Amino acid sequence: MKTQRLLPILATVILAGAMFLAGCEKEKKTSDDITNVKWHLTKFVDVENKTVEEPLANNENAYWIKFDTTTFEGKSFSNIIMGYIHIDASKGKMDFLTVGGTEICEYYDGTKFINSLNQVHDYMVTSENNLVLFYDNNTKYLQFERKKE
Repeated sequence: MKTQRLLPILATVILAGAMFLAGCEKEKKTSDDITNVKWHLTKFVDVENKTVEEPLANNENAYWIKFDTTTFEGKSFSNIIMGYIHIDASKGKMDFLTVGGTEICEYYDGTKFINSLNQVHDYMVTSENNLVLFYDNNTKYLQFERKKE
């Protein structure tokens, strides 16, 4: 008799738990997480060699990038850069399809910055709200911070 009374209560508890867990499901990432934001480069990180370098001669007007859904614009040290990208936010994938721009002689880490972008295939936004672009078979990454415009 007690078992028959407990079954509806147990079923209700299980159903409520399932609904709670479904509601806690992680939101899917969208490209909106990184688009229409100016990102400023803060670090070149080499995971294998355990090195972290800040960009040389870094300032507010150098080493930044801003994504739209299919294009990007930015600035190395000496050049304005732009091009086309493909972002698959659900998989954390990003490919720079073209990288072009002005062609002034590059200084400091400008060439390194542009060459790194050409190798990017994966990205993530960290819990600190930094953008990380992985390159060189995910053994290195560029780390960016969100800038207010």
